[in-house]
Amino acid sequence: MSAIAAMVVVAVTLVALSLRQPPVPMYPPTPSSPRDAGRGLVGPVLYTVDATSSEQWRYFSFRFGSVMENAGPKDWDLAFRRYQIIANGGREFPGGGGIVDLGEVAFADVKSVPDAGYQGNEGGPEPRNPAIAGWYSYSYFSHVLSPKPRVWAVRMADGRYAKIEFVSYYCPRSQPGCLTFRYVYQGDGSRVVEGEKSRPSSASAPISAASMPTATPRCGGLLAPLAKLAERTGAAVLGIMHLTKNPERPALYRANGSIAFIAAARLAFLVAKEPGSSRRIFVPIKNNLSAPAATLAYTIDDEGRLVWAPEPEEGVDADRLLAGSPAARKGSDEVDSRYLVSGVVV
Repeated sequence: MSAIAAMVVVAVTLVALSLRQPPVPMYPPTPSSPRDAGRGLVGPVLYTVDATSSEQWRYFSFRFGSVMENAGPKDWDLAFRRYQIIANGGREFPGGGGIVDLGEVAFADVKSVPDAGYQGNEGGPEPRNPAIAGWYSYSYFSHVLSPKPRVWAVRMADGRYAKIEFVSYYCPRSQPGCLTFRYVYQGDGSRVVEGEKSRPSSASAPISAASMPTATPRCGGLLAPLAKLAERTGAAVLGIMHLTKNPERPALYRANGSIAFIAAARLAFLVAKEPGSSRRIFVPIKNNLSAPAATLAYTIDDEGRLVWAPEPEEGVDADRLLAGSPAARKGSDEVDSRYLVSGVVV
């Protein structure tokens, strides 16, 4: 009987593990918009290919930074179909492309790529590239596909080079087949792929809108991959949230959605219209990173530019500011937040 009971416990555990769905990063497909990079160095760039079709290959060009519709024989460098990835090189392929697995190395640490060792595709009707075929790990319990923390060097169809790492396999609503990767492309023919340092890259994704988490633990799990990405790349993550319409809640709890978004942040600021004025107030509501931040004020001039007040504001209380701000009570801070981001980040 004890053996049977143990088998039942094991079976129940396996079923529970298979039903548990861990949070995964999700990205919408990047619209196709080919633009010739010429001989420039491009990246790091985050790009998402819609590879949801199990029948149709999607062809991507590093030179044009886009999926290529109706691509010619040498107009593409990598092709995607669900989790399958091939290069434009090898027997039966017109390009001179290939792939090298550089192993578990930080993306930013890869300054240049090898000049040899690139593998072309194998097979005929169902080609595969052995260098990149195992880019993912798959859980038979959760049935989730996860990118391995590796970097690959890619030789283009025309002999130029790029480096690439994979970020996610999932579209919004956890649909599989949105293959998201980060790359740096070198257009001058050299093997130097150190990303540009003078121009920070940016990417946006509607995390709250895509996932609509209602439980704080689930939301915290959703943010964990984003936190790891920021730690690995040194990027700063900026989130913009609307306010709830409940004027009775304290300012710290007025962010729409789960409180886990505010809990995960080191710094949180509120933007609201100053009562009886055209000014907007930028007031800190959370800070566990540095000395207390000053409260600032700004206006938007006739040409749509953000103009900061010359001196910090004193004695501003976020709760009282919201209580006296009709714009904040109506949740109409979207335009102001966009102006604020333009003024702070750019």
